[in-house]
Amino acid sequence: MPRKIMLVFFLFISEVCYAQVVVSEFNLSDINRGGMTKVQAEKLLIIALKYQKYDLSLDGVFVDGDLQDKHGNPPHP
Repeated sequence: MPRKIMLVFFLFISEVCYAQVVVSEFNLSDINRGGMTKVQAEKLLIIALKYQKYDLSLDGVFVDGDLQDKHGNPPHP
C-alpha cells in the first residue's frame, strides 16, 4: 500500500513540475487587450501540441509560415 501512495505522489509531483516548466515558456501577462500576436499564438500552439505529445520534428509538421502549394502559392484563394 505505501508503494502505491508513493507512486501516486511521484506522478502528481512530476505533472506539477512539468506544468510549471511549460507555463514558464509563455507569459500570460504579455498578452494585449486586443489579443495575441502571431509569435505569441505560435508559442501557445507549440506548448499545446507538445502537451498532446505531437512530434513536431516530423517532416511536414510546422507551425511557422503559411501553407503553400508546389509553386509557393497559398492553397486557397
